[in-house]
Amino acid sequence: MNRKKVISNLKNQEWSFDTLFPDFDSSLKLESNKSYITSRCADFYLNIEADISITTQSKDNPYIITNNNSCLFWDIALGKISSVNDKLSLIDNNPEYVELIKKSLEKIKKNNPKVFGYLMNYIPFILIVKKNGAYSLSTPHLFGTIILNESIFSSKEDLEITIVHELAHQELFLINLIDSLINEKFLSNLQYSPFQREERPPLGRLHASHALFRMTEYSLISENKNYKKIEKDFGEMIKTLHDYELSHLGKEILKSYKLFYNNVYKK
Repeated sequence: MNRKKVISNLKNQEWSFDTLFPDFDSSLKLESNKSYITSRCADFYLNIEADISITTQSKDNPYIITNNNSCLFWDIALGKISSVNDKLSLIDNNPEYVELIKKSLEKIKKNNPKVFGYLMNYIPFILIVKKNGAYSLSTPHLFGTIILNESIFSSKEDLEITIVHELAHQELFLINLIDSLINEKFLSNLQYSPFQREERPPLGRLHASHALFRMTEYSLISENKNYKKIEKDFGEMIKTLHDYELSHLGKEILKSYKLFYNNVYKK
């Protein structure tokens, strides 16, 4: 039933947080993640509450929990932004960065209240780290937390769209709990990803496609011109995914991406 609802949500441009989260609340350990962040991961963190408040805690370094069975996708993703022992160095409290995040969240609240609601309900924290590499990161090991690289604040990246991008990864974490999404025989099947400009396994390419799907959708609803910039990346990404790599649900998700892409860009 949940699988059918996920596909229905995608086709109707709805998100699946409300559909799936109640079934996995305890296993995702969102409350324990909150305690973990507040006790260990905060030089400062952005606590996304209704009033978008900023909270400062004592200095410490976060530690992303990994295990030997983690998917190849996450080995690559974590390696992009983590250093020795997977520790991330949190930056000092920077009012300029905080203000930029708050402004981006206010834009999301104005442009798409539903998406803002998902951020408040399911993404309690934004952590800002000091590390060369990816501009942003989400990991199922810290579900409910978006990690931003401080380099994004001096880049031309759209912070508003980046937050939506990471929210999409969080959604796919939930979907991945009800289905593997990938054909087990092809879990480590590497293929070049034009979006990241490197070889990536199917789950990595599916995550990139899902993020681009939600970014395009958000940009259209908010009348943000980013959807035109995303067209090439989105089109090239979905071409890297093959039915033989995917589970039945994975195939249906890919069909939803292609249908949406054609409806938006091929009119």
